[in-house]
Amino acid sequence: MNRIYQGRVSKVLDNQNQELDLHVLWQHHELFQDAVNYYLACLLSLANDPHSDMGKLREQITKDGSEGFVWGAFRKRGVTRRGLRDSVAPYLTPQNNAPAFNEVVTAVLAGNPMAATDEGKATLAAGLRQLLSKCTGASGCRNAAPEFLPRFCKPIGNFTFEEDPSRLIRDAQRPKLIRTLHNPATQYKSASLEEFGPQSIALIREGCEVKGSKLQAKLREFLDDWKEKYPEPAADWARLEQNIKELPAEISAPDYAGTSAKGNDRFLLAAMFFFQKLEKSPFTFGLMKMASRPPKATSESADESVAPVSVSVGDPIRLARGTRSYVFRAFTSLPCWGGDDSGKLQWEKFDVAAVEEALKALHQVDEKGKERAKELARKQARHDYQRGKSKKWKSDGSTDEESRPPILASDERIARLEQLVDVDLRAEYEMSEGVEVNCPGNRNVAIAR
Repeated sequence: MNRIYQGRVSKVLDNQNQELDLHVLWQHHELFQDAVNYYLACLLSLANDPHSDMGKLREQITKDGSEGFVWGAFRKRGVTRRGLRDSVAPYLTPQNNAPAFNEVVTAVLAGNPMAATDEGKATLAAGLRQLLSKCTGASGCRNAAPEFLPRFCKPIGNFTFEEDPSRLIRDAQRPKLIRTLHNPATQYKSASLEEFGPQSIALIREGCEVKGSKLQAKLREFLDDWKEKYPEPAADWARLEQNIKELPAEISAPDYAGTSAKGNDRFLLAAMFFFQKLEKSPFTFGLMKMASRPPKATSESADESVAPVSVSVGDPIRLARGTRSYVFRAFTSLPCWGGDDSGKLQWEKFDVAAVEEALKALHQVDEKGKERAKELARKQARHDYQRGKSKKWKSDGSTDEESRPPILASDERIARLEQLVDVDLRAEYEMSEGVEVNCPGNRNVAIAR
């Protein structure tokens, strides 16, 4: 991986403001690259289906002799470079500095029972597909890294999962709630509102609820947010405040993930709490409408029932975490960072940044592969025409070279160039590059990859 840094570093200071040698910066860069490669190895370890796109990419990267082999040492632009294996071996197989990729897979998933069965492996692969589905371009990778790293690697935390029942229910009910609220036929007493609740707006914590003084505090917090945004009508706010004071202690409400309802959704959730727990009135119904943007006109009817949600299987990443609560260890939870068996991360921001770069690398490999295949087909068509293998020339318009290329067949100059490359300079090429490939006429010429 290449990185470009703008500017020039003049000095490096530690957290005590003491100057350090500039080499520390390069050491950090090398360590970060090891972390990126570590996460690449971990993610590829989950790609256990050889017929999937990621399974094919895994074989391409790890199978010696393949076009994209970078697991062991490889040559690029005439230089031998160390492979992924050399970068991750000290962290995953410290007693083996040249592990096969399957040995690394075993180390990555050590202690995870999902790796022992075909069903478990399918679950791991499903979790990887879920992650990669979010990585559409650089921005997708940047957003996915902080969201998915905790799901895969963090044992404890307040985070949710894509296919959890609460998320599936919210995603199914929220559009219907908005349509129902803005349906002219809907009134505050309409029975159609009964099927909705906080679960239609936020991610509910299963089995958790708030009641008594905690619920009153939450309602007052919601009320303060509304009053700050809309100071009037003061009389209505005062009435809701009084309702909060008189709220019976046995009244409860489901607890929810705070980060799952932000911005207007938080105001909509607050209005839903007011409507269900304080008073069902034109005022609280109006607050719900104010907090939700009217839907665009569609052919769907507002009185359609919410489609049933299948929640029997569960989120694959949650399932893959198992009882130990992580799929594989984060880089900064490894023993070299002082990590123990708990899997606790020592520097989460460092891990998030490394995961982002790993996801970008996987995305680029796929995109660059498509670009190379397209460019190869274009050049092959041109080459075939010049060699007389194809009689018809058709420009694809991908370059400015719209003119018909010259015919090289029977050109004595081309024959002389082939003689130079294939015979006269062959030994020199082999000494400097050491890579043999087939060239026209079944000749073997050593060139750089």
